[in-house]
Amino acid sequence: MKELNLPLDGTGIQIGIVACRFNDAITNQLLEGTFARLEKLGVSDDNIDLVWVAGAFEAPLAAKFFVDSKHTDYGTLRLPGVPYDISNMELNLISSPAPFLGEHNSEEGLRIMNTNYIGCVSILNHCAQHLEQLREGFIIGISSVAGERGRKSNYFYGSAKAGFTGYLSGLRARLFSANIHVMTVNPGFVYTKMTKHLELPKLLSIDTEPLAEKVYK
Repeated sequence: MKELNLPLDGTGIQIGIVACRFNDAITNQLLEGTFARLEKLGVSDDNIDLVWVAGAFEAPLAAKFFVDSKHTDYGTLRLPGVPYDISNMELNLISSPAPFLGEHNSEEGLRIMNTNYIGCVSILNHCAQHLEQLREGFIIGISSVAGERGRKSNYFYGSAKAGFTGYLSGLRARLFSANIHVMTVNPGFVYTKMTKHLELPKLLSIDTEPLAEKVYK
């Protein structure tokens, strides 16, 4: 197993945090962990600004405010040469069981689309621009076989993944001449919060960590 354990120093860095009120019971726990981690990294409380938004749709706009702010020098804890560190990002992607995701709850359906397409695309656009300037690098997008065809049980999720797969295909064509490899990964059954209520076929299923190792290799 390959492990990266590079030192991070948050001394003097201004941190902007965007939190969603939707599912705030989980968000508040994530915030507690975030604040504790930032304190260990040397980030002062006075250098942390917290903005609450309604949900995942508004989050990229609030994040853009931090990036574009002319009044404060917002930075990010980063690895050498990488302007965005999302290695410790934790998202509550889907709270409902897998069957009939979003079908009877329009707000849940919209959140699934925002999380699995709009959120991913908004982050990768920034990464792509940075790598394009470097003219080297890799982008790995985790899509799903659910995007291959519409299914009765998860067509909201599947349509979001289909859109993400199409986006990665176009991004691959765009960045090819810049010597950047864009890889789309379409895993099958994965043991996650979304599938915890399902009896998955063991021979065709995998845990998240072994999947991540296989993708990395």
